[in-house]
Amino acid sequence: MHQFYPNVMNGLALAAHSKTVRFFRKSPANTKLFRSLLISLGLLISSLAFAGADPHPDYAPLAAFYNATNGPGWKNSNKWLTDNNPCGWYGIGCTDNRVTSLNLENNSLTGSIPATIENLTELRNLNLGFNQLTGLIPASLGNLAKLQTLELVTNQLSGEIPTTLGNLTKLRSLYLLNNQLSGGIPVSLGNLTDLQELNLLSNQLSGSIPGALGNLTNLRKLLLLNNKLSSTIPGSLGKLINLQELYLFGNELSGEIPAELGKLTNLQQLYLNNNKLSGNIPASLGNLIDLKELSLYENKLSGNIPASLGNLTNLQTLLLSTNQLSGEIPASFGNLTNLLDLSLYSNELIGGIPNSLGNLTNLQYLSLSSNKLSGEIPASLGNLTNLQYFFLEYNNLSGSIPSSLGNLTKLEYFSVYKNRMSGFIPSTLGNLIKLQNLYLHDNQFVGAIPASLGNLTKLQTLFLNNNKLSGCFPSSLLTLCGKNVSFGNNPGLPGGGNFAAFCNNEPGSNTMPAPTLALSTGVSQPVFQNASSVSLTVSGCEGGTVNWAGPNNAKGTGATIPVSTAAVGTLVYSATCTVGNCVSPSGTASVVISPATGNFDGFVYGVDCETFRGWAWDRDKGNTVISVDILDGATVIATIPAGNFRQDLLNAGKGNGKHAFTFPIPANLKDGQPHQFTARVAGSNFQLKNPPKPLTCQGTGGPVNQPPIAPTTIPGNITTSTNYFYSLNLPAFIDPENGTLNHELTGLPSGLSFTAATRLISGISTTSGIFILTYSATDNQGAKSQVTIEFVLIPAPVVNQPPIAPVTNPLSTTIGMPFSVTLPVFTDPESQSLTYSLFGLPDGLGFTGSNRTIIGTAAVGMAGWYVLTYSASDGTNTTPVNFTLAVNPGNTTPPPVVTGEFEGYLSVVNCQEMRGWVWDRNKPNMPLMVEFFSDGISIGTIEAKNYRQDLKDAQKGNGNHGYVFPTPASIKDNGNHQISAKVQNSRYTLKGSPMLFKCAPSGRLSAESTPNQLDVVILGNPTNRDAVEVEVRGVEGQSVRLQVTNTSGQVITEHLVEQAAAVERQILSLKNQSSGVFMLKATSGSRSVTLKVLKE
Repeated sequence: MHQFYPNVMNGLALAAHSKTVRFFRKSPANTKLFRSLLISLGLLISSLAFAGADPHPDYAPLAAFYNATNGPGWKNSNKWLTDNNPCGWYGIGCTDNRVTSLNLENNSLTGSIPATIENLTELRNLNLGFNQLTGLIPASLGNLAKLQTLELVTNQLSGEIPTTLGNLTKLRSLYLLNNQLSGGIPVSLGNLTDLQELNLLSNQLSGSIPGALGNLTNLRKLLLLNNKLSSTIPGSLGKLINLQELYLFGNELSGEIPAELGKLTNLQQLYLNNNKLSGNIPASLGNLIDLKELSLYENKLSGNIPASLGNLTNLQTLLLSTNQLSGEIPASFGNLTNLLDLSLYSNELIGGIPNSLGNLTNLQYLSLSSNKLSGEIPASLGNLTNLQYFFLEYNNLSGSIPSSLGNLTKLEYFSVYKNRMSGFIPSTLGNLIKLQNLYLHDNQFVGAIPASLGNLTKLQTLFLNNNKLSGCFPSSLLTLCGKNVSFGNNPGLPGGGNFAAFCNNEPGSNTMPAPTLALSTGVSQPVFQNASSVSLTVSGCEGGTVNWAGPNNAKGTGATIPVSTAAVGTLVYSATCTVGNCVSPSGTASVVISPATGNFDGFVYGVDCETFRGWAWDRDKGNTVISVDILDGATVIATIPAGNFRQDLLNAGKGNGKHAFTFPIPANLKDGQPHQFTARVAGSNFQLKNPPKPLTCQGTGGPVNQPPIAPTTIPGNITTSTNYFYSLNLPAFIDPENGTLNHELTGLPSGLSFTAATRLISGISTTSGIFILTYSATDNQGAKSQVTIEFVLIPAPVVNQPPIAPVTNPLSTTIGMPFSVTLPVFTDPESQSLTYSLFGLPDGLGFTGSNRTIIGTAAVGMAGWYVLTYSASDGTNTTPVNFTLAVNPGNTTPPPVVTGEFEGYLSVVNCQEMRGWVWDRNKPNMPLMVEFFSDGISIGTIEAKNYRQDLKDAQKGNGNHGYVFPTPASIKDNGNHQISAKVQNSRYTLKGSPMLFKCAPSGRLSAESTPNQLDVVILGNPTNRDAVEVEVRGVEGQSVRLQVTNTSGQVITEHLVEQAAAVERQILSLKNQSSGVFMLKATSGSRSVTLKVLKE
């Protein structure tokens, strides 16, 4: 080291190590120069003392790191490069004067990591996460042989993972997630046999998963999700017997799931979803008895679901949707009583829904949609009282909805559309008060709409269209007007289900339509006399009661009306429909009974855009020309004689052969629209043989341009989940003329798009619901065809996500100095309540989880760096985060012990304040400092200098010895605390200590205190009113005198309470008093309390 030797008489010398340079001797001629040089040397010495010191072995690599990562631009670079010892620099931790920890997380680092970082040879923990570092991970990191934790998360690092990291054999945690790393996972990582956590998620890694990772038998967490990994899952992973979490989803893995994974008996989370896995689900997975979450959805898995999965009784999440699974749902699933989410949709499952699923009383999400399930919905599912989402659409379910589903009062989404459900809709669905979406459309439900559906005040979507409902709209449904409601295509409802007209109170909008009466199939008018088995069928009253009437006072009920054909004439029938209290108007039909004449035969043998041709004759009148009706559909467009001669008819013995007809196609039917031509003998119901002839003609009489033909393979329904990438190529329309077609798709939800050239739907949507898509094609002549596709987006499976850690910054404190800090909150994705914990604090500091507060005073001897583990738990998942606490030595000399002849009390402790008094008999007029403690940890100090008349009267010096200490918010946590007070830096504890204290964060109730103690609190001090409100406790049933005086002792107001309540409140007037200080004195017997009142 350099040494500086001043000699004011003889001059100045500087000794550098063993060399001495003598500058000059003092003389009158150089006095001025001497003084100037002396000042300059004073400035130089500190620089020389630093520059000439022995260099710290870690200084150079840290300086290089500082320069390579833009140290001047860091968020915090406190003390960096300002002295020779880096152990005091921000983010540095040392042991035995060597750098063992470098934690610069979230500190705005840019640039790249220099290779010289390898020279920090004692480094054990390196955390550079949440910065903007770029470039490669230096291979030289592999030389840090003592490294235990390496965290480079959430940067912009690129290139490959260095194989040299496999040299870090003491590494326990390796976090490289959320970067832009590419290439393969190095096989050398299989050498890290002490590794407990390997997290490489959200990079661009490719290739296969190295089998060597099976050597990491201490591994607890393996997270490789959201990369581009391919090939198969190595069976060697089955050797990771300590593994608790395995996340491989969001890759391109193929092949079968290795049966060896069934050996991971400590596994709690297994996520293999969103890959290309195939084959059967291994039955060995049923051995994973600690498993809580199993996610295999969005793969190509096939075969039966193994019943052994029913052994996983700790399972909370089971996601098997969007595969090719077949067979029945295992009844053993009823054993999974801790299950919260069960998702089996979009498979090929058959059979019924097991009754045993009714045992899953904790279930919140159940999706069985888009399978081939049959049978009825089990009534036992009414036991699932925690269920929030219930999906059964697109199956073959039948029967009615069990009324027990009305027990599912937490249900928000219920969907059973596109099944074969029938019967009445149960009124108990009106109990589902939290329901927001109800989809029952495209079934065969009958009867009335339950009025109880009007109770569903949170309902946003109600689809009951395409059923057979009848009756009127209940008035209670007016609460649903303005919501997304559809009752369309229910012929038995008013207007066929026109709910909008009902909401608008349009005329007749709630009148049930008249039923329809029609002759039974195969019978047409006129009906010939004595024809057998003739009846009318009444439709439009499914689920209701039909009352009908006919000729000769005939009456009856039911949808079939027998028709008598004994007499010739016109018979009139009528019918009404009754559904509940709703009665329809009458529907009528007339049946014409004609005498039977003729023995007819006839045939239609040709049609084109010029003529419609055929023949007809009466066998009983072989040479008589008869007339025929020409029909377009059900409409008679002409009646013409069949009298043209045809030799083939004569040769066939059809009378004289004059029984043919040719009908020219009218110009108005050459309109480019399809027409169906038939013919019958006029005045009879005999239709000429041969099926109806379809024909489409344009004005010129030539063939019309045909519209595109919709593909037969087009899906009528598409079901997928929100929040996941979806893609599908729709099949193409066909143009009959082989022309070019333009495809179009409309109605997609936000987040999804359609590419016409490839007919590709792709994207991610976050909006659930049912969307009706219109898929169309237009040819080069403008002819267009379209079909509709029902696109169903169900909410993504509810998977409990772990709490999200906040950004934490390093902390520092000093020995002997009171310290308090509130840590930042974690964020829970599901907004659940969190429980906080903190480990690693030095002696003297404590942590209160309820308010996330570190409080106390670091004890002597605790100087150094501490890595604290701060975590939050939602009851299922726990997320930890580490940060450092620097404890500075400070003045380690303890303060002198304060002595005196003390006397004092801790009188009152409540949610607002702590009050009392203390004095020193040896120094009667000197205020003392009071220090307060909660459970032995210092929470603050205050000077006891408030004037109290009672202390003055009791000859406690000048009476200026009272204190009022505001209660810190940090101990208002609804927990029990022991509060004490002492004269600061003394051994004297105030009488009354400790006092039990408990206060809620917003509470005002006092702590437990000594009974019968006069306790006075001023509510609102200072006050800006002409009054002051006072609360008195501890004198229940006794008299209390309240007196307010000014500073001159003049009484302003006085009030006597003859018999005080347990909590006595009084308002004392300050009217006509100017702003200033007043004294409030409360007296009860021999006890009195005096407080200051400040009027603003």
